Amino acid sequence: MYIVHAQRNDSVFQIVSLKNSIYSDSGMIRIGGKYQLDLIKIYPNAAVEKGVSIVGLNAKDSCFLKLNKRSHYVLYGAYNLNGLNISNNQQNEADWINKFGIYTIFCDACKKEDKFLLRLFVK
Repeated sequence: MYIVHAQRNDSVFQIVSLKNSIYSDSGMIRIGGKYQLDLIKIYPNAAVEKGVSIVGLNAKDSCFLKLNKRSHYVLYGAYNLNGLNISNNQQNEADWINKFGIYTIFCDACKKEDKFLLRLFVK
């Protein structure tokens, strides 16, 4: 799993990208490059956010993420991003969303502007 930071104007987009060998790649993204990414909102998204009891079921991996004001507290995925490569093949929305589960952790120990952490589960 990769977390890609893309910028447009003054906004930063945090994008989760999974490497999937099924889809062919057409080129590796480069720092400073310009790309047309087909984004899908992962968080906040009711279809991805689940209760603690089921979010981690059948998960292959997980990580903790911190979203911030600059990214508008939003986490994205991109249909046409495969690892660090732009892909010509796209997945449908239902298949893409079903790959993730998110559990929000509200914490007092987090910095004042970052009042929560996300635990992202990859299924």
